Amino acid sequence: SVPGQLIATYLAGLCRGNTDARPLRRFAYRARRPLFDTAAFAVVGALSDDGSGCRLEALDPEGAVAMTAEASFADG
Repeated sequence: SVPGQLIATYLAGLCRGNTDARPLRRFAYRARRPLFDTAAFAVVGALSDDGSGCRLEALDPEGAVAMTAEASFADG
């Protein structure tokens, strides 16, 4: 299986990579189901409505949510 900390790193990287690397104040994640390295998975996310953070998910090959995360920016 793929380590949860690695998936969380991908999610944080997605958030920062799409926001000009704004520094994070808080990052919290929760594993929902395992991901395996024998199949592709996706990391997706979006800015919050007010732009102060991100909501993120890691999805297994069937599209089920394997991990959720929320981030808030230090300048937000």
